This record gives sequence, C-alpha cells and structure tokens, in this order.
Amino acid sequence: MIIKNKTYRYSNISSNLISFEVCSEETDLWIRANEDLTDIAMDLVLTCRKQIRDQIQKNPSFLSSFIPVAPVFPIAPIVHEMSIAANIAQTGPMAAVAGAVATYVGKGLEAFSQNVIVENGGDLYITSQTPITIGVYAGESVLSNKIGITIPACQGIGVCTSSGTVGHSYSRGKADAVCVVANNPIVADAIATQLGNYVQTPKDFSHVMEMGKKNSHVQGILLIIKDQMAVWGDIQLVSI
Repeated sequence: MIIKNKTYRYSNISSNLISFEVCSEETDLWIRANEDLTDIAMDLVLTCRKQIRDQIQKNPSFLSSFIPVAPVFPIAPIVHEMSIAANIAQTGPMAAVAGAVATYVGKGLEAFSQNVIVENGGDLYITSQTPITIGVYAGESVLSNKIGITIPACQGIGVCTSSGTVGHSYSRGKADAVCVVANNPIVADAIATQLGNYVQTPKDFSHVMEMGKKNSHVQGILLIIKDQMAVWGDIQLVSI
C-alpha cells in the first residue's frame, strides 16, 4: 500500500534504533537499524529496482496483470519471490512489490545491523532482538493509530497492510485496513491485497478470515472498516 502522507511513520513503531529514509523514484523507505546505513540501503534499493524494471521491460504484463504471470528468463531473485507470492495469493506479482523491496533491503542490511525494520508504504520487514509495537494506520477510521500490534523478538517477519480507502494502490475492497502478519513479508503483502479485495462491509469479515487461515504463512490478520474490527491468529493488540 502506498501512502502519500508519511507523518504516521514517526509514531507508529516503538524502538530505540536510528531512523533514516531512503528514496528512489516510487520507492520511499523508512528504515530503523543500529546505525545509519543510508548508503548501503540505497545501493540495495537500486539493485532490486533494476531487477524488477528489467523484468517489466521483457514482460510488460508483470507490471499490469491482476493474476499470476510466469516471469521471463533470466529470473532475478526478487522477481522469483514476487512470482511465488503472486501464485500463493492468486494476485498479480506487483501486489507483492512493496513487501519484496522491503525484504530485499532488510535482508541486505542484516549483515550490518542486528536489528532492522524496513517500512515501505505500510508494509514492513522486521528483524528485532526485542519486542516492538507497531501502530496500525487505517485512514479515516476512528481506530486509526489507536491500536497497535506487538511483535515479539523475530527474524524476518512481515507485517503488511492493504486498504481500499487509503493510498493509490488498487483494491477492489473497501476496508480501511487489512493487516497481515506472516513469516514471509512478500507473501504477507500479496495476501493482504488478496484479502482486501474481498472486504466490502464488516459482514465479510468472517469469510475473509477463513480465506486467510488457509495459508500456512499467515500468523495473524486484522481487519478494520470504520469503527468495526476483527482479529484472528497469533497477534497481540494493544492500545496506543
């Protein structure tokens, strides 16, 4: 999910790490680590963006399709992971692009920092030696930034959010937030998009939860529409 107003970034994640931003064209990352790794993060961003761009040039449907697309060889690592996530969620591969970029950068930074949090338009890659709390941004919902998700110490967890009311990423649904916690951030991004497409009203919560439960990668799901909320799985909510 791409969000133009980034002010939510500065209150949404609790930790005692150094924060820095890395931007290149559409990519706008907010990163926390044990030290400022801006230059290294920028190199990683440029590399993964080139891999995705090269695939799109060879295979334009990789950019535009709303269903899985077979990548054209040679297949770069990030393209391969996006294609796998798209097949799992039955979405287009670009449904996983934010989570994929966050993951690529996050894994690269782990060689230099024990703690790495990469946020890309509401999608997060998290490696943390201690528990952290992430605020949930849900646009105009009365619940927006009022609740948080506590994540225990973890290695490479994904917390990804899709919305039908926030940002310009395409969704067929009307949820203010569909948040998915998963052991694979790229899959979490695609699954959040998939589930978000099916949320029109709170009456859809139960059906959408059942869809999400079927995926073995998914650890927890949070759905928000206006003042209504539903939660499932191994997910700890807190008031913030």
